[in-house]
Amino acid sequence: MNAGRISLERFVEVTAEAPARIFGMFPKKGIVAPVPTRIFSSGPGAKYTITAATQSMHTTTPSSEGFEVKGKCATVFFARELVVEGGKFLGRVGRGQYLHRGLGEVLAG
Repeated sequence: MNAGRISLERFVEVTAEAPARIFGMFPKKGIVAPVPTRIFSSGPGAKYTITAATQSMHTTTPSSEGFEVKGKCATVFFARELVVEGGKFLGRVGRGQYLHRGLGEVLAG
């Protein structure tokens, strides 16, 4: 995406929309919409390496441990509530909603 090989729209389609369709979670997941989530990136040139220390997960080692990525999300608002600032999670644990997965239109059809 940063090298101009793929558009932002295609990136969202491949990394978010398609998996959401496969697991029957679309359109509750898999779309970028102005509400309720707004994400502000620190810029496409920001680089960092994913480690357990850079992630807010309940695992000792993230599955993407050691990957170098470009573009870092600095601030995230969810339903007008600041949940990430400066890379630190500020939200309330358990605030999310479980979405049941099933055979989506791709697998069921």
